[in-house]
Amino acid sequence: LTNQQAWAAHHPSRQTIDVVLWQPFHFGGLEQWALSLAKHWERCALVMQETSNFDPRLRASFPGAVLDLQSALELEKPILLSCVSNASQFLPRKRKPPCIAVVHGICSYTRDWLLSSLEVADDIVAVSALVAQHLEDWTGRPCIVIENGVELDRLVATCSRDACRVRFGIPSDAFVVAYTGRITAPEKQVSKIIEALQFDSQAWLLIAGWQIDNRLSTWAKKYGVSD
Repeated sequence: LTNQQAWAAHHPSRQTIDVVLWQPFHFGGLEQWALSLAKHWERCALVMQETSNFDPRLRASFPGAVLDLQSALELEKPILLSCVSNASQFLPRKRKPPCIAVVHGICSYTRDWLLSSLEVADDIVAVSALVAQHLEDWTGRPCIVIENGVELDRLVATCSRDACRVRFGIPSDAFVVAYTGRITAPEKQVSKIIEALQFDSQAWLLIAGWQIDNRLSTWAKKYGVSD
């Protein structure tokens, strides 16, 4: 970063860092995971290879230190690796710090980055038994399952249940399915949720996310569930 001294005044010193996160840092579930982890484990640092992709709003939210890769390697601390392709090209063959690949989901991109970085991964962590099963099939190696958690203190209602239903025209006694997250990402398969609505004419689907996909209304009409 161009202003590393300013960061040092407000973030943990390198001497107090226990673990390094090496992953992309835009807006999404992976970034929220990193923020939550750093919230409870402040003695961590984040590796940024391309600082131009580090959104300043997220930078302000991250409580740990932010380092370039070379500085992080000099710490000789364990690295949690996620969604970084060809990591073996950047890590030294000798005196490599322990490296743990953390896999949050299943898609072709996940498979590609994991296999391209498998050489430097000492262990593989999956967020569910299902994900672990796929990873073991792909890599031929055992996986550790550490399930995702939910920070309940972050789930604060901005309006009442009844007010929300009135706002979106949902009957008070209707069964509602809610989805939040990226919409356009193919691995999220939002179309499958819409397709499932055709089996319950009384169910409603509420989607809250980003990257608006114009295909949502097309899918709804296709399955006869549009409003």
